[in-house]
Amino acid sequence: MKKPNWKELREKFAVNPIFQTNEAQANRLGAIILLNTALLLGIILILGFMGVFLLKMDGLFPPCMQGIIACLIMLVIYQLKKKDNPWWMKFLLIVGVTLVYGRLDAMLTHKVILLMAIPVIYSSRYFSRRLTIVTSIVTTLAFLGSSIWGATHGLINLNIVTMDEGIHMITTGGFLGDTVINAGVTDEMLIKNTLLFDYLPKWLIFSIISVISANLAGRGRQMVLTQHEKDLSTARLQYELSLATKIQTALLPSTFPAFPDRKDFDIYASTKPAKEVGGDFYDFFLVDNDHLGLVIADASGKGIPAALFMLISKILIKNIAMSGRTPSEVLYSVNKQICSNNREDMFVTVWIGILDLRTGQLTASNAGHEYPILKKADGEFEIIKGSHDFVVGGMDDMRYKEYSLQMNPGSKLFLYTDGIAEATDDKKEQFGTARTVEILNKIKDATPQELLEKMDDAVELFVGDAEQFDDMTMMCIHYKGSAVTKEEKEITLPAKNESIPEITDFINNELEALGCSNKTIAQIDTVTDDIVSNIANYAYGKEEGNVTVSMSSDDETVTIVFSDNGRPYNPLAKVDPDITLSAEERPVGGLGILMIKKMMDNVDYRYLNGRNNLIIKKKLSE
Repeated sequence: MKKPNWKELREKFAVNPIFQTNEAQANRLGAIILLNTALLLGIILILGFMGVFLLKMDGLFPPCMQGIIACLIMLVIYQLKKKDNPWWMKFLLIVGVTLVYGRLDAMLTHKVILLMAIPVIYSSRYFSRRLTIVTSIVTTLAFLGSSIWGATHGLINLNIVTMDEGIHMITTGGFLGDTVINAGVTDEMLIKNTLLFDYLPKWLIFSIISVISANLAGRGRQMVLTQHEKDLSTARLQYELSLATKIQTALLPSTFPAFPDRKDFDIYASTKPAKEVGGDFYDFFLVDNDHLGLVIADASGKGIPAALFMLISKILIKNIAMSGRTPSEVLYSVNKQICSNNREDMFVTVWIGILDLRTGQLTASNAGHEYPILKKADGEFEIIKGSHDFVVGGMDDMRYKEYSLQMNPGSKLFLYTDGIAEATDDKKEQFGTARTVEILNKIKDATPQELLEKMDDAVELFVGDAEQFDDMTMMCIHYKGSAVTKEEKEITLPAKNESIPEITDFINNELEALGCSNKTIAQIDTVTDDIVSNIANYAYGKEEGNVTVSMSSDDETVTIVFSDNGRPYNPLAKVDPDITLSAEERPVGGLGILMIKKMMDNVDYRYLNGRNNLIIKKKLSE
């Protein structure tokens, strides 16, 4: 005989992790049934000793005590093993309930159909159709045996003995007293009649209950599996939303101070999505060392769709702005790209500005966004109602206008989305732009970070317990000006090789006034000759044009900008030549810009307002 493989048996009957909690709850229900049964049997015994029942104690005591002992044994096992929740616990409890009630049915054979149904109804709580069917079969056999035994040893059910069989009962003993029965009624007749007139009707009703219980068990199992799938989907969605939140947060500048080495401005921004992810976004970036890009925008909708649209818009805006285009050109280009494949008809309101950090002049363009609020150096915050064009993504080939603002040292610019002004309290009253300006003027001397934090507190206090219905995003820049930058000087000459000596003299005069070393002057002269020569030979082709050279400096560095309005060309985009190769192996070109990179401390290129700008920086002393 093959030995049973207990490992395989355990794995076969192991509790499905999905049903772990349900199985533990069902086991607990079984323990409660057994506990209540033991208590009821104990009460029956007490009442029996008190003489409440007609039954004699010698007929009542054994089955009740047997039931109590069986219940207590299984309760002890359950208590010891309930933390482990073993796979066999459900079988123990179901069999225990069946045997206890089967034993009682053998004694109380008269109208106890509920005893037969309880094990099956209880087994359906495990949400296993197969287990319920097996339980109904076991219960059928168990109660069949109890009915046969009860026909001769339990209470006589008068429904199974007809008068034509000549029964005459006189109670003198037995369970009800001694009973004198016509000799024509035999044990075989009692068993036969019990099966036909007692067990069979009960079994028919029991079979209906079994079918219903099996279907309920199957339905319950399907509900648990469905709910599990929903829970998994919800958990997966929550994880994805959490990940999307982290990604979105990572895409927005969130490290402050953002430019710790810059003393000419201070900036701070914050966003509070209405949902896990939102459609608002802000951005700020140095287009070059002297120009700061500022963006605040609000994509239509909320949640993940708005967040995805926001992501696309942000990347497009920054990439195009970093190429040196004006705010209106940036909006025009972004709008054209979005409209080319905008099947969902989404749009984004955008305010974008380019701040010249040397002069404080801010060039801006507005695509349907909230008006900025500006505080002049010695004044109050005021709404600046510049040009206000259509949203980005709303109409193809839309042209956007520009306007200028002058920020002097001490000026502050507050940018925000409509979630601030339209924040609503429980009385449906909006925070409004007037209240926004009022709050700003109360805290006008605060730093950008303090200003935004206090504004957020004011909005939160106003809204109270009302639900936030829109994203709230703010940004503030404090322009301090460049206190150490010397006056900028420039010269404009025809873009010809003949202009090189005059440009060199202009630069040298300024460098000598700054006290530069001869070595530094010689390096800058060499670089200047190469840059102006390239502009003269390649920028305009056969057409004539000018080259503008501007110089500025602080206590440590001189900055020289070579500007022309010839064909756009970024010399830094070309890969540096491999100087380890021989002249025959090395591709032609690239040595000039490589020399410039090596001689200068910093070299940058920007295409701004239709002009090429090559910026070189060199420390005054080495």
